[in-house]
Amino acid sequence: MTKIDSIKKYGITASGRKELLKHLSSERITLRQAVIAKCYDCMSFYGDGRNDCNSPDCSLYPFMPYGTKPQAPTRKLSETHKTRLSATKKMRSKAVEPFSGGVSASEQSKDDV
Repeated sequence: MTKIDSIKKYGITASGRKELLKHLSSERITLRQAVIAKCYDCMSFYGDGRNDCNSPDCSLYPFMPYGTKPQAPTRKLSETHKTRLSATKKMRSKAVEPFSGGVSASEQSKDDV
């Protein structure tokens, strides 16, 4: 019995079933669909889409489509880093003339004609 047949026979209709069947049928799926399909596969085709799998060691756990997930840690910046970021933003906000390659606008218009 192939995996597709097994899913169709024993797998419940839940979030990820359709996506996993598409993947196994060699159809293209999105990254989000791949995560949902893997969750369904990992839960032995029995994930009902309403419960957290409680597998925080899984690399896909932060992207799990259902259940509660821990908040991602926030980065704390030092004062030096904040100053550098601020200076960089100021530099980028200044209007900079596009490079013309040393040719004036009047010379460019003559060449276009």
